[in-house]
Amino acid sequence: MPNQGFSRDTCWLRLTLKNTTETTANWLLQVDNSLLSEIDLFVFNGTDALPLDQQRAGLSVPFSERQLAYHAPVFPVTIPAQETRTLLIRANGTYSLQIPLTLVPADQFSERSHAAIMVQGLFIGGMVIMLLYNLFLYISIREPAYLFYVFWTLVITLFQVILHGFAQRYLWPEWLLMNQYGMAIILPLIIFLSSRFTLHFLSLANR
Repeated sequence: MPNQGFSRDTCWLRLTLKNTTETTANWLLQVDNSLLSEIDLFVFNGTDALPLDQQRAGLSVPFSERQLAYHAPVFPVTIPAQETRTLLIRANGTYSLQIPLTLVPADQFSERSHAAIMVQGLFIGGMVIMLLYNLFLYISIREPAYLFYVFWTLVITLFQVILHGFAQRYLWPEWLLMNQYGMAIILPLIIFLSSRFTLHFLSLANR
């Protein structure tokens, strides 16, 4: 997995794929990092100077421009029988420049994606239950610590939703400014609410 750390440089990757079968191969190239600002794919047939196909994804690209509606960047790649394709990938980002790639046959992608979405759905559902439970406690006993915990649970849930690309898909798919800076807003809130919750829960202000 290419990992450039926290870098504003542009990273280029090159892959060569050959279809040795007698039928057309349909693949999906998934990039398991939803926080890249830009991730572009160029497909060449090995002889032409111009790409056969070009696809875009990333936080700075409207979600409607993606060829496949999925929370992580996914690029369809078609290779005719007994032919070779060269893939050039260009990526940059504000956050960690990690580019984990997974090449999956198109007919297997649905099963894999459903499993991943189910895991995230269970986590988000659990966090929502915790949020509602602590909101009930706050309403019942009016203890400020529980209110801070409610807000902390909310921002942690938003953190996970943004981290895995669900915010860009479901909450603000065309709001590019929020896509790019949502994580930068959430992280300070997590630190602030964690400290406020600890302060009230341990009654440190009264000691």
